[in-house]
Amino acid sequence: MIFNLLALLITQIQDIKFDDYFVDKTMRVDMYITGNHIEEVITLDEIIVEDIWAGSKTNLIDYTGYGCEQVRIYHTKSSRMIYSRGFCTLFGEWQTTDEAKVMKRTFHNTVRFPYPKDEVELVIGVGQKKLFSMKIDPLKVRAKKLNPSRHENIKLHYSGECSKNLDIIILPEGYTKTEEKKMIKDAERYTGILLSSEPYSYFKNKINIWLVKLFSNESGVSEPRKGIYKDTALNLTFNTFEIERYLTAPDNKRVRNAAAHTCYDTILIMVNTNRYGGAGIFNQWAIFPSDNEYDDYVFLHELGHSFAGLADEYYTSKVAYSDFYPKGLEPWEPNITAYLKRDEIKWGNLIKKGIPIPTPEKEEYKNQVGLFEGAGYAAKDLYRPMMDCKMFSKGSSPFCVVCKASIEKMIKFYSE
Repeated sequence: MIFNLLALLITQIQDIKFDDYFVDKTMRVDMYITGNHIEEVITLDEIIVEDIWAGSKTNLIDYTGYGCEQVRIYHTKSSRMIYSRGFCTLFGEWQTTDEAKVMKRTFHNTVRFPYPKDEVELVIGVGQKKLFSMKIDPLKVRAKKLNPSRHENIKLHYSGECSKNLDIIILPEGYTKTEEKKMIKDAERYTGILLSSEPYSYFKNKINIWLVKLFSNESGVSEPRKGIYKDTALNLTFNTFEIERYLTAPDNKRVRNAAAHTCYDTILIMVNTNRYGGAGIFNQWAIFPSDNEYDDYVFLHELGHSFAGLADEYYTSKVAYSDFYPKGLEPWEPNITAYLKRDEIKWGNLIKKGIPIPTPEKEEYKNQVGLFEGAGYAAKDLYRPMMDCKMFSKGSSPFCVVCKASIEKMIKFYSE
């Protein structure tokens, strides 16, 4: 029965032809999200047309199940869903902080999809719950077209046509015009790190990497706790949610406008600083420092969040969240679980016979896939696949088997 349903789903997905419903441009919908720890209200900011659709023209429906929320596009005449993607937001993270229990705040966010030929309905929801919907007629909508880009693009690694490859864009933050050589050198170094790291190294011929030459008026990045505020291109800041190391991009429109004229599926923001910190939000951006002792680790770890939907597996570091993974609910992320029954564990098929569940943290199980307690900021009741992983500890540890599989899944999703 399950096999038949899966076969039907795949058939329905494959039956959606890009040229039947879309043209080779991007419709970008900017919005505001307002609320508190229990309320979320989405309102429209503006609709923007971008020159090219860089995403897959084959995988239009998201079959991964990843994301806190989902954008769904329905063809009005046929009521058929013709596009979907999962995503998360900085607002969603803020909802789990103590501040969200005592006040409301507003955040900016963006969803993007291929430019439709006919009227569509845009729906944003969580499961079956609808948070926002609107009808969009491409012949009537007042879509804003951005001015031609002032920023030069550099191909750091090129494998071919955007829609048939994973397109990664690097946006530099806190580099002045006099630091152009450093900017390019740093971007080239991170390109090398990515393409030499498993499992990205297996798919070099399926990846494009672009650098936008974006300059700031001042070097570095804002650090509010130290009273340091910099005039930078993207307005990034440390100390988000009062966490010293949390470096984020709250000015979403600046980020999206900077990226708008370049093919991209996922955004990397390379920050000109030697301070430790960063962030990664699924289908939004990954942020990392250029010159820190652990910058290569932060780079790959945060990209694991933003691109592959991987959860933090650590549980001892300070975070701002008070209830990020509520008890009784299974996390959507592929590398953590609340389940103890072998047949319910996401990676259960990788656990060898004889491995105890839960799995003790003993030397004999060091390189085995199991069910190790402690994950997702919680020492109890959440479990990770292996004793160590790049999503668990800071340093040179590789991605575990389960995390590698998720990265491979997403590369194929964007390049097939």
